[in-house]
Amino acid sequence: MNTEQKAATAKRLLDDEGLSLAFDEILEAATRVFLDAASTQEAREQAHEDVRSIQALRNRLKLWGTEQKIAEHRMKGQHRGSD
Repeated sequence: MNTEQKAATAKRLLDDEGLSLAFDEILEAATRVFLDAASTQEAREQAHEDVRSIQALRNRLKLWGTEQKIAEHRMKGQHRGSD
């Protein structure tokens, strides 16, 4: 998959309402675990892993968009240099 395809995929996923809802529900469940004084260490560790995983996925998708913008910027710079 090239950078343009990755960027398009990332935009589609980041804009997807269903995926955002799923992420939000997982994050809300994790928050409930963190706020519950009776939650087990194992539950807190799992909640922490869930939060980190979602953040890592969101960061990767944002990176794909950034990589495409950088590639476009470089292409524009190369075209200006050839004028």
